[in-house]
Amino acid sequence: MGHSDLTDQERISWSRFLTSLLSRTPEAVALFQERGKVHFNDSFADRPEEYEAVPDASDPPTLTEWVDAHVPGLIENFGQLSLPGFIVKSRWVEKLLRMNSMLWDFSRQNNHLLLSDRPCIITSDMDDLNFVLALPIGPWKAFKAIKTEPVASIVRTSDPRTVLLRMNKSAVANARMRVHGRDASHRRLIANRLGRLRCSATATGAG
Repeated sequence: MGHSDLTDQERISWSRFLTSLLSRTPEAVALFQERGKVHFNDSFADRPEEYEAVPDASDPPTLTEWVDAHVPGLIENFGQLSLPGFIVKSRWVEKLLRMNSMLWDFSRQNNHLLLSDRPCIITSDMDDLNFVLALPIGPWKAFKAIKTEPVASIVRTSDPRTVLLRMNKSAVANARMRVHGRDASHRRLIANRLGRLRCSATATGAG
């Protein structure tokens, strides 16, 4: 089962949501912020004569300084403000829409899924024919997007217990600060792979 019962707009929204999870890591946001600031400053410095042609003794000498004075935070946060537009127009959205999709139910397994602060688990670059994206959407359910049908067939026939274990190991390996679980039953796995100083294992409670 995938998300074939969704409308076209819902499928687009879901693909954008997945893209946002891939794009909004702290490292990516910091890069957007830095590049946005550089772009903003470069564009202002490109034609200084246009600003200088409107003289006012009370104005700062440059347009950048004027913006800092009258719209504080705009230059600093311009990259972050452009991030939603990038997500909406990203080529990743279209690629995800073309992939095979399915929902995995692990409710018959003894263990449950873990969710890290990097929630999407990906196997390779999105252009790779073996690309798989997995996202836990509950303690016992996961969404998967798979680039090709041969790989999708392999995934469909895989042992659920093995898939669950691999997903949990990948979730912990992807994490930077936090791993969330339904309870503390995976605390040893988390501590062994991340180290007690690097990870705060959080039990979110039953339900």
